[in-house]
Amino acid sequence: MADSTDTQATAPTKSYILSCHCQKNVLELTLPLPTPAPDHGTPFTDNGVCDCSHCLKRRVVWFFAPPGSVKVLKGGAADGSLKPYRFGSKSWDNMSCSECGTFLPGASADSKGPIPINLRAIRNPDFDLWQLPLKQYSGADRDPPYEPPQIPAGAEAYLAERAKHYQYETKVYVGGCHCKAVTFAVLHKPLEEVELVDCACSICTGNGVLWAYPGRHDVFFRPSASSSKPWQPDPSLVTRYTFGKGTNEHVVCNQCFCQIFEARELLDHEDGEGWEEDNGNPGTFGINIALYNDITEYLVESKTGLLKGLLKLTDARDMEPVYQVKV
Repeated sequence: MADSTDTQATAPTKSYILSCHCQKNVLELTLPLPTPAPDHGTPFTDNGVCDCSHCLKRRVVWFFAPPGSVKVLKGGAADGSLKPYRFGSKSWDNMSCSECGTFLPGASADSKGPIPINLRAIRNPDFDLWQLPLKQYSGADRDPPYEPPQIPAGAEAYLAERAKHYQYETKVYVGGCHCKAVTFAVLHKPLEEVELVDCACSICTGNGVLWAYPGRHDVFFRPSASSSKPWQPDPSLVTRYTFGKGTNEHVVCNQCFCQIFEARELLDHEDGEGWEEDNGNPGTFGINIALYNDITEYLVESKTGLLKGLLKLTDARDMEPVYQVKV
């Protein structure tokens, strides 16, 4: 009779490919398959979301992989392709790609024990993040407490003028990337009335964004590109990442790697207030509401065990050309 060691050695396994979106960093995670198989058909049975300031802004979905289960196929921290971001007690390296912003693994300062993995970075075609069971971890009360961004100087007066363009109720929301190198105030309908988009495409899933679509000029960044263009952030503080046809720019903080917004060039029929008047509908500018202050209820779901999504664009994962990782 085979002993338990023999049984474990011959247990079936499955490998998962994790990558940042630009694929400078590619990892392989190999795990034994549970018996009997759970309904979602994966070994990811102990997963969670955390309500700390960083995890909410990045919308990280955590899984703690056993030591030795992760192999670096390309890039990684050793060659500088993954960059660390530390905050608070600075006891944890939050590793992200500096080009596309995808958050991959985390690591404690001593780099021992289980390996924290962001399940958003898994790229296997048969992997469905939205079907996984999730726990809620509590990290919001850790010291030192996080101080959220404050409304930028000049934003209130600017957005009060912008509000005059609309015949319906608007509200100002304040937010920023986690390190607060880039902060903003944005004007649009109250969130309860805005169509928010949780998109399943490769970049949106991987980077954990949750979209609202205000008018492009209804945002006030600090620091901004210039006093005449407060709706554009200081270009020295962000990276603009494009892929595919290059029509959309995905704008990421250079320090903490949060994705702040996406934008594309205006088309001929979008040359002014026409598209801005469609406040709250998909347009040429999307802002990541995961960076807003005081909206935890939109970012953590504790009742159903599934990721909270308002409008889930599940068909976006199959958009042509289908995203594939090349090692």
